Amino acid sequence: MMELFEYEAKELLSKYGIFIPKKYYLVYNSSEVRINNEPVVIKAQILSGGRGKRDGVKEAQSTLEAKQIINNMIGTTINNFIIKKVLIEEKLEIAKELYISVFVDRNKGIPLIMVSPYGGVDIESIEKENIFIRTADPLIGLQKFIVRDLVQKLILEKGLQKEAEKTIFNLYKIFKDYDAELVEINPLVVTEEGKLVAADAKVVVDDNAIYRQSKLQELDMKDREGLTNFERKAFELGVTANEMKGDIGIITSGAGLLMATADAITYYGGEIGPVVDLGGAAFDTTPERITKLISLLKNLKLKAILFSFFLQIGRCDIFAQSISDSLGSISDNIPIVIRLKGNKDDLAKSILSNKNFFLTDYFEEAVRKVVEKSE
Repeated sequence: MMELFEYEAKELLSKYGIFIPKKYYLVYNSSEVRINNEPVVIKAQILSGGRGKRDGVKEAQSTLEAKQIINNMIGTTINNFIIKKVLIEEKLEIAKELYISVFVDRNKGIPLIMVSPYGGVDIESIEKENIFIRTADPLIGLQKFIVRDLVQKLILEKGLQKEAEKTIFNLYKIFKDYDAELVEINPLVVTEEGKLVAADAKVVVDDNAIYRQSKLQELDMKDREGLTNFERKAFELGVTANEMKGDIGIITSGAGLLMATADAITYYGGEIGPVVDLGGAAFDTTPERITKLISLLKNLKLKAILFSFFLQIGRCDIFAQSISDSLGSISDNIPIVIRLKGNKDDLAKSILSNKNFFLTDYFEEAVRKVVEKSE
């Protein structure tokens, strides 16, 4: 999964007509503070929850106090995440805090809408009778009567009910448009002026769908904790990647095949290195993405590379051509093992048969061979 920073999530909400605080700006150090002694909230930008309970959200009443807080906050850690930047926002006068989210029901594979008339830092402790969940049919869409029912549970004044309905509909639209696993506003606040404002937001995207989310691929990856250069560059190409410490590189077509391949390599005594799970990108009909991924693998010190593909909709021949074009003579130095099964695998074999690759139709043989060649 790929989580957005709070400021990125709020920018997304704002584009869809959901009110957010007047965002002053993002800062990386106190010298960038340009407020005029008005009350503000300073929020650490990390990809972890629980900031409010760990000094990651603070109020400042003046420019001097804001600078002091930022100086003390930048460089510290919360849940092992280093604070490198903070968001400065106007201080809201809050009359009521609510909770709204859209997320995936893992058991049924359908979207769920959850609301509560209580929100904030202690959302986990809210009693079950104050949490309301409804299903959104992925084919029919989110229906009006469901939204009206949910809004009634929020116990709002009549003048805010229409705005709350609009907020839920827009949140669901973000969920669909961005292939999200979770879109959450906590808290959605009612201000003293009688406005609904998203005081905080969280968006988590299915990383198997990044390949078709061009806007998300443009996000700045340098501050995302724990990613290696290889993982960042793979993300920019719209795929999921992890760089392990071993010396066997793996590229698979997704749908659980990566985990099965990794487990099998470990079972036979191999050491897993960089792994790439194409996921939804396996349906891509152009070879450029796989070509670039292979180029990334060329820059790593590997003893062997395994391509493990089983494609029923994607085309084996497209990937075979990409592999052939990209690797060139690399197989003279790094052994390449390829298993391509499924749609147009006969064409794939003809493309690769005259190359210095080890081809097989069998998963276990491919795993055994790549381990053998890495020894």
